[in-house]
Amino acid sequence: VLEIISGKKNSSLYQMDGSAGNLVTYTWRLWSNGSPLELVDPSFQDNYQTNEITRCIHIALLCVQEEVEDRPTMSAIV
Repeated sequence: VLEIISGKKNSSLYQMDGSAGNLVTYTWRLWSNGSPLELVDPSFQDNYQTNEITRCIHIALLCVQEEVEDRPTMSAIV
């Protein structure tokens, strides 16, 4: 989901904000800083609803939690 939203591969290293990491780490940083929409691929050209894309980013971050117990179930997502 994060690859679709960002238009970038998870396996790439990012130095978008001066520090290296993968797509998940970069997204967590944006989320923590209150700027998750900076992740959105510019090719979307504002053709999305902010609340929906923010929810997708949030769900994606929940799904990549290290602890299985912290991840939502599919029924909770759908």
